[in-house]
Amino acid sequence: MTSSSADYRRKLKQNDPEKFAEYLQTQKSKAKANRDRLKNELKKKKPAEWAIKRHQHQLDLAKIRQKKYDQKKRIEKKPDLETHLIVKLKLKKKKTVNTRKSLSTKREYNRLMKKKQRENMSYQKKMWIKKRDREMKMSKREQLKLESTVNTSTNTTSAFNTKKTEWNLTSKVRKIQIPGLKLCT
Repeated sequence: MTSSSADYRRKLKQNDPEKFAEYLQTQKSKAKANRDRLKNELKKKKPAEWAIKRHQHQLDLAKIRQKKYDQKKRIEKKPDLETHLIVKLKLKKKKTVNTRKSLSTKREYNRLMKKKQRENMSYQKKMWIKKRDREMKMSKREQLKLESTVNTSTNTTSAFNTKKTEWNLTSKVRKIQIPGLKLCT
């Protein structure tokens, strides 16, 4: 059941297309005037309550329309359940084996992409990356120095310079077996 105004518009469109076009033009201009009036009202420091309510109502309608659109798109994209499961099973079965050739082509592709990316970088971006790399390398070097000083301080308690030397020399002693003497190893 349609409203009387909808019936009027339908009949007008069928019987008198010129008058219908004129009607649409007047509706268009009225809608634009209303939007402009609402926009001007909302620009004020203290907009009227009717403007705030109307704006909020428009936002709510837009959210509802967007939700309906998203659901419609999801339904269109989603295949029926049976084919979806078959495709999923096929994807699970397929295993890719990385060969030397595939890895080299992948590396080559990544190298070219990185080269393009560097060419498109601005001077400031390049300088920033160099600075970041410099700082990272410097912090890594400092950390290695700290670790080496800690390692040398722990080695001074031992009579041997390295663990390998200690193992080699003590293994020689372990190989010598004196009858009736047990060595603690």
